[in-house]
Amino acid sequence: AENLVGEEGGAVLCMMRNLEIERVALGAMSCGIARRSVEMMNAYANERKAFSQPLVNFGQIQRYIANSYAEFMAGRTYLYNVAANMELEHAGNRLETDAVKLFCTEMG
Repeated sequence: AENLVGEEGGAVLCMMRNLEIERVALGAMSCGIARRSVEMMNAYANERKAFSQPLVNFGQIQRYIANSYAEFMAGRTYLYNVAANMELEHAGNRLETDAVKLFCTEMG
C-alpha cells in the first residue's frame, strides 16, 4: 500500500469516468462522419442529373437528404448536451453517455 497512487478503490472511478468520456468521443466521431456524409450526399445530388435536371430537384431525394440532416442535427444536439452536462468528478453519467453513443453511431 506504500506505492499506491491516489486512494484505495479510486481506480474504478477513473476507469468508469474514462469509459464515459470514450463513449462521448465515439459519438463525436460518428457525428463528424454523419456531417461529411450529408455534405457529400447534397453535393452528389446537385451534380448528378436525371431527366435533364439535378437529382436534388426530385422530392424523394430531398426527403432522404432532409431526413439525414435532421438525424445528424438531433445527434449533434444530444451529444453537445450530454458533453456539457457531464460531471467528471464522479462516475454516474453512464445512461446518458451510453445513449448518446448508441444514437450517434447508428445515424443514417
